[in-house]
Amino acid sequence: MLSQPLNVHLAKPLFASVSALADGVKAALAHEIALAIAPASEGELQNKYLTALNLDKPTEFEDTAIALCTSGSTGNPKAVEISRDSLIANHEIIKSKLNGTAHWVLAINPAFVGGLTVLSRGILDGGWTYALTETGKFNVDTFSQAALTAAQANPTIRTSLVWAQVIQLVNSEKLETLKMFNAILVGGSKVDTQQFEEIKALGINLISTYGMTESTGGVVWDGYPLAGVELRILESDENGTGTISIKSPTNASGYRNLSELDRETFQAGWVNSQDLGQINSGLLTVIGRVDEVVISGGINVSTAAIEAVIAKCSGVEAVAVIPISDPKWGTIIAAILVGDFNKIEVESSVVKELGAAAKPRVLLAAKDLPILPNGKIDLVKLTEMINLESN
Repeated sequence: MLSQPLNVHLAKPLFASVSALADGVKAALAHEIALAIAPASEGELQNKYLTALNLDKPTEFEDTAIALCTSGSTGNPKAVEISRDSLIANHEIIKSKLNGTAHWVLAINPAFVGGLTVLSRGILDGGWTYALTETGKFNVDTFSQAALTAAQANPTIRTSLVWAQVIQLVNSEKLETLKMFNAILVGGSKVDTQQFEEIKALGINLISTYGMTESTGGVVWDGYPLAGVELRILESDENGTGTISIKSPTNASGYRNLSELDRETFQAGWVNSQDLGQINSGLLTVIGRVDEVVISGGINVSTAAIEAVIAKCSGVEAVAVIPISDPKWGTIIAAILVGDFNKIEVESSVVKELGAAAKPRVLLAAKDLPILPNGKIDLVKLTEMINLESN
């Protein structure tokens, strides 16, 4: 199929909108249309998504079914074109891995790849159930009822959740709900490894997934690639750490309107990520994003490692760590925390585990962390919050 106009759907996490989106995805899978999906947001963020999609321009690649935005958590979102074959491959390798079809429960925003693939698998498997509230929010009781409804249609049910949703369900004693699922794919954010394993030990089939919009979602499960997926590490250092590259039948075709970045990212069937990792005996360990390692006072510092230390401090409910420019040091570390924490404890814990260079020079208390429509932290707004506080 040659390049064609894009039909746009502004996706709201509401049943009527998601139902209409499902009809569009079904038509795209049938080669009837090419569908551009943007999350329905407000103000400048909405403009960023629409600018990335550039709806006046036809598809860049043949056989494009879906044009989808990345989250834009670190800046402007990028639009990725995904073919029908890639969406079907995503469905087929997961169906093969989990030994058959299932009824899928949708509990995350379908305007991004994690939710979209739940929807597309549900369409291809023959069933999906909406599991958010009437206002598009995640609620443990609503989710539990949706799981019961789905199980009546098909006793084999599956879902994708972000880590925060898993914790909400566990803290609300919804363990029996979680045990109903044949598989619960967990991606899109960092997880507490120890707690993850403790929950699995209760008989809940949590699966940690790694992937991105450019790979049409998670194609590495619990550290190992799915069938037909290859991994490599580029430009590795003496410890074997480098950027992760993925070759998969699910890989997207490329970016819209970003020819230079497209050439750098999509190379001969491989997608080169911006994530750092190591591969040992076939097991991938994701260390963090390239832009999470910054130089402060001449020393490499990992913001992800700092977040992990602070998250363990008493009273900390949520934390985000970002680098900010400083005229003296070049870059300093800023931490934004939610909760009733002790500043001295936080600083001393970081220094003890990671060294003085990792100590946050700015500690900001916030009521909440700004969140994007896909549930990721909005790093751009965090930077604005810190600059406003500093001034």
